[in-house]
Amino acid sequence: MSLLDAFTSSAAARQTAEIAQQVSRRSCAAVWHKVQARVLVMSEAQARGYIHAHAAEVVQAEAARCGASIERQQELVRLARAAVVDTLVCEVARMQRTQMGRRRAA
Repeated sequence: MSLLDAFTSSAAARQTAEIAQQVSRRSCAAVWHKVQARVLVMSEAQARGYIHAHAAEVVQAEAARCGASIERQQELVRLARAAVVDTLVCEVARMQRTQMGRRRAA
């Protein structure tokens, strides 16, 4: 692999990661709307799996709107779905801690 190929590959990977973050941000609200009623009573591992499963369709549809090649779309979906899951699992954990604090205070 030449230096130019390495640079081009690195730039493409960076651009894919940036687009995946955009897809993730656009998908989070829709996924949260689908899962919020159930995930707050789940363990973190259960919530992670539940969110991961329900994020698939939303992220796939959002990635398809980007107009990227099929190969690149697959990478976008993988990266964006992971980001959505991480973001929403953190939100679930934060909300569960808040709920526990309120119960202790009561």
